[in-house]
Amino acid sequence: MPDNPHSTTLSTSIQKWINGCLQSTKNDTLAIEEPLEIRVHGKSLAITMRTPGHDEELAAGFLQTEGIIKDQDDLIEITRCNRGKNSQAQNRLNISLSPNLEVDLESLSRHVFASSSCGLCGKTTIESVQ
Repeated sequence: MPDNPHSTTLSTSIQKWINGCLQSTKNDTLAIEEPLEIRVHGKSLAITMRTPGHDEELAAGFLQTEGIIKDQDDLIEITRCNRGKNSQAQNRLNISLSPNLEVDLESLSRHVFASSSCGLCGKTTIESVQ
């Protein structure tokens, strides 16, 4: 975990090995990557990997590229989920859409048969990742 919870990087020690021998140790900076669960009206829609920060913009852009929304008037509110003991509030957003917008959430669920990715694509809840 980063020292600063709002940081997008993490400093760590790395070792360089050549032919089975330790050559050097130094600090390196790594980008933080975590899953983000996107919910619409409380129903899990998708999980995407991201560097934390600007999550609301990422979720809105996701909804627009998926054709769920057309413009910002289709969005009522984007909030962090914060219920339950294991809410992982920093990794879960709930989006409220305009009541004038008709959305078939069942048809939007992602069903992935196989993937060569890290294994998170196609999951719909944080719990299914663990």
